[in-house]
Amino acid sequence: MAEQNSNTQAEGSAHQGFIRRDWPYIAMLILAVVGVALASVMLDSMKIYWEILVPCFAAICVWTRLRDAQHQALLGRLVRIEALHWGAVFIAMNVVSLPDVKSMMNVDASALMVMTILALGTFTAGAQTSSWRICVVGAVLGLAVPSSPGSIARRCSSLWSASSSSRSAFSSTRTSRRPPRS
Repeated sequence: MAEQNSNTQAEGSAHQGFIRRDWPYIAMLILAVVGVALASVMLDSMKIYWEILVPCFAAICVWTRLRDAQHQALLGRLVRIEALHWGAVFIAMNVVSLPDVKSMMNVDASALMVMTILALGTFTAGAQTSSWRICVVGAVLGLAVPSSPGSIARRCSSLWSASSSSRSAFSSTRTSRRPPRS
């Protein structure tokens, strides 16, 4: 009985340690998933959400590196590099929302493009700061782009139309092979 309690306590403390250690990365994933979900509902105000999310991601990247004592001495350099990096991501996201660019893409494509830019920015920020966890967040975000709700719906509708056209071709072939009625 005492052994089970100690195992339960060890598992509980392991989960608490995981959450305490990795909460910034979990927060990044949750914020990005919320953004994708909101993109399908609130199309017009999503630009503001992504513009707020970029500085949050930048702050998380700087904060996670500052937990290491060796990076505290290089604070100025780290902040400068991250500011330049996330500033470029911010500018790229704003280029997607320019009227000339928006006229070339529908709303779903624009949202997916912004998500792709955020995923790439997150992955490269992780590579710059030697943080494999941030790289994993960027990779997960990148893998989420083709599986976003809009792209899944388009794939399903294209599969449905392809299967219905093949069914109609199959049924016309079957009816043409029937012998004429007498």
